[in-house]
Amino acid sequence: MQSYLMMAMVLCIVFACKKNEPPLQHATTFLKTYQTDSSANSQQLFQMPDGGFIIISIEGAGYAGEPLMVRTDKYGNFRWKKTIQKHFPYNFSAVFQLSDGSFVAQQLNNFIKFDTLGNSKLLNISPPGNLQCNAMTHLGSNIIIPACGVFYAKDTINEVYVYDQSLNLLHTDSFYNGPLGGKPIGFFVNNVTSTGTCTILGEKYPRNNFNAGFDNYKLFAARISVSGNTIQTIIDSGDQKYSDLAIQQLSTDDSGEVLLGSRYSSTISFPVVVRFDKNLNVAWYSQYSINTASVTPNYVSACKDGGFIIAGSIQTTGTTYTQPYALKIDANGNKQWAKAITSSSIQGNGAFYSVTELGDGTLAFVGGSSQFGMGLVSNQILFIKTDANGNL
Repeated sequence: MQSYLMMAMVLCIVFACKKNEPPLQHATTFLKTYQTDSSANSQQLFQMPDGGFIIISIEGAGYAGEPLMVRTDKYGNFRWKKTIQKHFPYNFSAVFQLSDGSFVAQQLNNFIKFDTLGNSKLLNISPPGNLQCNAMTHLGSNIIIPACGVFYAKDTINEVYVYDQSLNLLHTDSFYNGPLGGKPIGFFVNNVTSTGTCTILGEKYPRNNFNAGFDNYKLFAARISVSGNTIQTIIDSGDQKYSDLAIQQLSTDDSGEVLLGSRYSSTISFPVVVRFDKNLNVAWYSQYSINTASVTPNYVSACKDGGFIIAGSIQTTGTTYTQPYALKIDANGNKQWAKAITSSSIQGNGAFYSVTELGDGTLAFVGGSSQFGMGLVSNQILFIKTDANGNL
């Protein structure tokens, strides 16, 4: 009789635990919002060993922005929120996780390191004042920080700073704009060697004698050698009304590169993706314009099937607000599907700022939404997990 009572108690405990768990389908897809005190842009998502997530976000505007860390469980349920560092400049341009589990984040010439509990410190790794840092890259055990020279000059020195994971400077490499046949405005760095050879991808003025008022930015890739010679590819839209901004760069398993750009005019914008082989030849190049809408790409992530997923926002012609937007392309740049996410939970302007394909094939997007007017403000961090086809 006692054994039956013990079994009954165990079953009651099991059923009680099951009852308190979120429904199983929440592990597959969900839409979560987390209220904030002021406008919020979620920059990056990291999955923890327990299956939960850390969302790195910015709360606030201008130079009074406060980076936030939001911790959730594996179902996206809110656990806690912490300000990482007060009055750190707004809007990270790069965030990545080091091998020890800590994070490094960058905004312009400012860098910060923090752990999984949000404990943080500012890092003193800025370049000289006449150089402007671009988005850092995490390559193996090294941290690469590119910096462009002064804006209003034809030929200026550009720097590449190479740090180890303890943020010790290993070496600094320099090159001039001149051999590139134009002036870099912003670029990413890859394939850095101890002798200073590297690959750069970004946007630039396409001519040596540029005119800042009339020369449009163009996407480009170049290999810089110690001799000063370069191998260079410029991507030109062929239409003077468009300029290009380099949004993000990815290295591929075959030693090639993928560059995400935003092509824009005074009235419209849309994503551009360029796939380079290991010799910087263009394997393919595609733009994804929509006649009735403007798309702003913010992030690209590689998928296990060889394709890529792009996260951003879309604004249909004649409408007031933007909506979170996702675009999936295959390994050859062909569009597979595109989705604008609509929900009563998304208030006002909505956008995705990051996307990650998880181990189960689902897609995890983070972003933000905000609505202002009539004396009211609604600010939310968005965390949306969809199936492999962008469906909730």
